[in-house]
Amino acid sequence: DTGDRNVLGLWSWIREHLSQSALQAFYGLDSPVTADSALMKDFWIWEENIQVLMMSPAPSILARDAFLARERWLRAWEKYVQQGRYKGASKFIQDRVALHMKEFDLTEEAYGRVESGTPHALLVNMVPSSFWFISYIFQDPTLLAEIRQEIDRCIAKNGSRYELNVSKLRTSCPLFGSTFKETLRIVAPLHTNRVIAEDTLVTHPGTGQTCLLKKGATIQYASTLIHKNESVWGEDANSFQARRFLPMFEKSMEGRGMDPATSYRDGGGRVHTGSFRSFGGGFNVCPGRHFAEAEVQGIAALFCAAFDMHGKDGQAFATPPVEKANGFLFTAAVKPAHDVQVRLARRKGYVGVQWQL
Repeated sequence: DTGDRNVLGLWSWIREHLSQSALQAFYGLDSPVTADSALMKDFWIWEENIQVLMMSPAPSILARDAFLARERWLRAWEKYVQQGRYKGASKFIQDRVALHMKEFDLTEEAYGRVESGTPHALLVNMVPSSFWFISYIFQDPTLLAEIRQEIDRCIAKNGSRYELNVSKLRTSCPLFGSTFKETLRIVAPLHTNRVIAEDTLVTHPGTGQTCLLKKGATIQYASTLIHKNESVWGEDANSFQARRFLPMFEKSMEGRGMDPATSYRDGGGRVHTGSFRSFGGGFNVCPGRHFAEAEVQGIAALFCAAFDMHGKDGQAFATPPVEKANGFLFTAAVKPAHDVQVRLARRKGYVGVQWQL
């Protein structure tokens, strides 16, 4: 709040603040992570080692640090439920408590363990998506300036109190929306699983090679390839282009927003069905995609409006390469392979501002 410049790790800073605020919003000011801030570190240790914990025959030995972190996390959620601290949580969580403990007759201990997994759904894609979204905006000063102009239209100012209308971001900020969707195309290629309903022959149009997919078989395909298909996205498919989706957003923003799972429509007006997979597709589209979009866009818009950011030594900020990012099969958004040190400061004229979303 002083306006002094601070050097910090952008990934760790975003991860800590977004995790804490998201869990407090859902679970109240008496959430497990509020009572013990070290638990948030345990969560991310567990998350980063989830593959080993799932597949190891002896995780308590072969992945002991992650195993113990998970156990501390589980016990904290059991305690949260046993002490009735969920009574100060959001209506969504209180409805879940009523459903699981009253209708399904789960014990407090059992429900605490059930609820301990919900933060995984809330955080593991939202946090890295926010990191990349902010990074891509700040790496381009011209893009940042244009997006700030759009965001300004969504801010109501009353003295030192600024209110950011998150819903308006979806209907008044086409470049901001295009940048968000392009970010997900690059960093969040959700892999897809399907069960074959009928025997199906698939033929490669170029080679003529044919493959028989048998009824009842399970197939898995990598959306990474779909998101970088030059026949859909053009010759620049492998590069970040903030304005790639801009014509779509400009056309759709007539007082209403666009579904974040909408397929890509190219410059010629052709819709490439199934081309955008960050939220799934077909009958299996993420039901929480609208909330996730509002959450990521809200924090990114606030960050753009409130802060200036440069490299550690004052140079222009540079986004870490996605190719070296760490990802896992069961999540969509990849994480950076290493943290990036930045110099962060309140924007001139925004020191002392109290923000409300």
